[in-house]
Amino acid sequence: MKVLGVIPARMESSRFFGKPLENILGIPMIAHCYERALMSDCDELVISTPNTVIRDWCFERNIPAIITSNLHERASERAEETLRMLEADQGETYSHTILIQGDEPQVLPSEINSVIKN
Repeated sequence: MKVLGVIPARMESSRFFGKPLENILGIPMIAHCYERALMSDCDELVISTPNTVIRDWCFERNIPAIITSNLHERASERAEETLRMLEADQGETYSHTILIQGDEPQVLPSEINSVIKN
């Protein structure tokens, strides 16, 4: 079993522009999500975004990130595009893809693991 965790993030939130890079206790929201997801049983994690500012922030920190279309209306569409791109470009195959919301800084690794196991 090979599990991909996808964290979709975009700057253009309708209620809170720039939310992924907004600091919570001095740390950007997306970093909280990523660090918690790292503690889960996902084999690989990637930030999926249409925004170069988020991608560049990730790359500066050696966090895997992929640029996706800016036409997606839902996080699940962005996650699907990410999966297809990784499978096509890198020849990867995943048994499970977990969508980890980029605006849930308190997500528990145990919650992610529960999704993987069930």
